[in-house]
Amino acid sequence: MHRRLPLQSILLLFLFIGSLGAKPVTLNSLGSANTAVDTTPKKQSPPPFYVKPVLGLGTGMMSYYGNYNESHVANPQYGRIGYELSLSQKVTPSLQFGFYALFGKLAANEHTGNVYLNFESQIRLGGFQLEYNFDNFLKNKHRAMSPFISIGFEAFEFLSKTDLHDAAGNSYYYWNDGTIRNVVQGGSVPAANSVILQRDYTYETDIRAQNSNGFGKYPENSFAVPLGIGVLFHLSPRMDIKLGTTYHYTFTDYIDGAPKSTLKGSDKLDKFFMSSFMIRYDLTKDYHGVDPHQYDTVDFKRMIIADEDNDGVLDIQDSCLGTPSGVVVDVKGCPLDGDKDGVPDYLDKQLDTPTGSVVDKNGVAVSDSSMYDTWDRFSDSTLKYATHVVLPPGGKHYYGAPVSPDYTILLGTYKKGLSNENMNKYLSIPDIRTTNLSDSSTAYSAGKFDDALEADKRKQQLIAQGNPDARVVVLRNGKFVDADIFDKEMAANAAREAKENNKETSSTKTGSGTKVKEPKSGSGTKSSTTYTENTITSAAGVVFRIQLGAFHHKVSANTFSEAGRVMELQTEDGLYKYVTGSFTNFDDAAKAKIDMLGKGFSGAFIVAYKDGKRVPLTSVGATPAPKMNPNDSLSSKTPAVDKKLVTFKVQIGAFKNEPPADIKEKFNTIKDVQQSTTSSGLTRYTAGSFQTLAEAQSFKNELKKKGIDGAFVVAFFKNDLISVQEAEELLKQQ
Repeated sequence: MHRRLPLQSILLLFLFIGSLGAKPVTLNSLGSANTAVDTTPKKQSPPPFYVKPVLGLGTGMMSYYGNYNESHVANPQYGRIGYELSLSQKVTPSLQFGFYALFGKLAANEHTGNVYLNFESQIRLGGFQLEYNFDNFLKNKHRAMSPFISIGFEAFEFLSKTDLHDAAGNSYYYWNDGTIRNVVQGGSVPAANSVILQRDYTYETDIRAQNSNGFGKYPENSFAVPLGIGVLFHLSPRMDIKLGTTYHYTFTDYIDGAPKSTLKGSDKLDKFFMSSFMIRYDLTKDYHGVDPHQYDTVDFKRMIIADEDNDGVLDIQDSCLGTPSGVVVDVKGCPLDGDKDGVPDYLDKQLDTPTGSVVDKNGVAVSDSSMYDTWDRFSDSTLKYATHVVLPPGGKHYYGAPVSPDYTILLGTYKKGLSNENMNKYLSIPDIRTTNLSDSSTAYSAGKFDDALEADKRKQQLIAQGNPDARVVVLRNGKFVDADIFDKEMAANAAREAKENNKETSSTKTGSGTKVKEPKSGSGTKSSTTYTENTITSAAGVVFRIQLGAFHHKVSANTFSEAGRVMELQTEDGLYKYVTGSFTNFDDAAKAKIDMLGKGFSGAFIVAYKDGKRVPLTSVGATPAPKMNPNDSLSSKTPAVDKKLVTFKVQIGAFKNEPPADIKEKFNTIKDVQQSTTSSGLTRYTAGSFQTLAEAQSFKNELKKKGIDGAFVVAFFKNDLISVQEAEELLKQQ
C-alpha cells in the first residue's frame, strides 16, 4: 500500500534540490526560506600597489649654523639660495619615500673683536628620506593642507673659499675705525697715506689649500641626517605645494674651515638649514576609483544609430557632420563637389571651374594678377602697402616706427658653458657676437642692423644653416626683446609724438593746401647693414679665427686691450676661451696671427670652421708654416702670452701728495723705485721687476726687514695692472 507524500514534504524536497547550487538557506519557525548570514570574519585583501612617481622642484634659502658668531647662527643677510630636486613615491597614504638632490651655497662672516673671518661654501648633496603626513590621524581625507615631518640620510660634498683680496690683489686689513685698508694698522705707513678698500665679496681663496688653520688636506665630503617639518598645500589630486624647513645635522666640522681657538662659537659639528618652497607633481594619471555607474544613463545604442544632420549617413560613418538639410551627399556624408575645387556645389558660384584652378571661398577661379597682388601684400618688403608715418627730421622709417637701437638675431642664451658642438656651430658664423645679460647669462647673436627687414633676411639665412630658434631681437635694459613687440611700442610712441608735435612734424599751410615735411637727408627708408665682422664667408664656406688662449679662470679685458674685438666663450668643462673676429681667407688670418704674436700673444693660433664644425687647416686648402700643427690642437704647451710681458712688482706705497720725509728716506734706500699714477689720482710707488711671483714675494720680505711693512705684490701685463691670480693664470701652459 503506497502512502502519498504530504504537500509540505514535496516543497521541502524542491527547496533542498534548489539549494545545492545556491547560497545557504535556513528556515524560520514559520517554514519560510531566508538567505543565511555568514558571520565568519572575512580577511580583506590589501589594496593594489601602484607605481606613481612624484616629481618635485623647489628653491629656498640655505643658512649656516656653526663655529662662526657667538650665537652660532649666521646673520640672515648671508643666506644663499639653494635649489632642490626630488623624486618620491607614496608607500601608504600617510608615508612617502623619495630621493632628492640639493645644490646651493653657505656663507658667514665673523667680525667680533679682532677676529675678521669669512667663508662661502658650494654644497652639492644627494640622499633619501621618509615623509609622514599624519593621514591616519586626520579625519578629513579631502583636506586642503596637511602637516608633515621627515627624516633621511644624505651624502654631500663642499668646496669652501674665503675673501682675502680685492680684484687688484690687495689684501684686506681691518682697522679699528671699521674701515678696510691696504696696509696694517699701526705699521710704518701713516693712516693718511693708506688706501681705503671695499670688499668685492668674491671668494677667491681656497680655505683647504691655504691651510692657515693647520688642518691639512681634510676631506671635503661627509654625511648628514636631515630632519624636516612643514605643511603641504593640496592644489589638486596631482599637485601639491610644499613649504618647510629642514635641519641638516652633518658629521663634519670643516665646512667653514674655521680655527676654533680664535672663535667664540660652538666647537660642535657644522649644521645648516634649508627653508624651501617646492612644487610637487604626480607624473601618472590616477584612473582608479572611477565610478562604474557614471555611464548608466548613456544610451550607447542610440548613439550608434544616430544621424544628427539627417543626411542618411550614420554619424559614426559621417565624415562631414552638420551638413545642411536637403543637401545631396555622397556615401561618406559629404556634400557633392562636381568640379573638385574644394568648394561644395551648394556653395559653389562657379560649378564648372577648370581643373587645377585656384579658387576663392565662393569657388570662383582667381586670376593670376589677383594672386600676384595678394602675394605682394603678404610679403611686402617695399613699403608699397605699408602705412607710412612722417617722423621728425632725422628719424628713421620702418612701417611707421622709428628705429633707434640696433637689431640683431638671437641664437641662444646660456648660463653655463657651451658644448663643443654648439661652440663650433657658433664660431662658424662669421658675424657672431656675445652679450652678457642682466640675469648673468651669456647671449649669442649674429649681426647688427639698422633695419628689421635686413635683420629678418639674415635670420632666414641662419635658419637655413641649421639654427631653427633664430629670432630678430633688440637689446633693451639688459634684456633682449622680440623685434615685433619693440616695433609696436615704437609705432605707438611715434604716433603719440607726431600728435603732440603736429605743428612741427606734420605739415605747414601753403594757401589752401597742405605740404608734408620730408625728413632730412639720410633719414629715409633706406636700410643698411652694419656687421662688425665679415658677413659673407669664403667660397668654400670657411670661417677662420685666431684663438688667443684658453684659461681655467676669467681673464680681465686689460689683457686683450691691443687685440681688437675679442670674444669670451665658456666651455662645458669650465675653460674660458678667447678668440678674435672672423676672416674669410687664410692669408688674412695668417697676417692677423702674426700681428697677435708681435703683440705678445705667443700662444695664438689659427682655427678653421666649416658647416658648423671645426676642421683641420689642411682640409680647407690652407698652407700652414712648417712648424705649425695643421690640426691646431688645444693640447699645445705653448703659453698663451709671452711670459716676458707678465711682470711682478712690489708696491711700497701710494700717496696723494709727496711721501712723508721719513718714508721717502726709506724709499731712497731701495733701488729701482718706479712711479705711476692710479685711476684714482694717487701716485703709486713700486720697486723691482720679476718674472715669477716667488721672486717678488722674496723681495717683499726683504723690504719688510727695512721697515716697509705695507709692501705687497702687484702684477702687470705690459703696462696694464692685473690681479696676481690673473698673472699666474697667464703664465700657465695651455
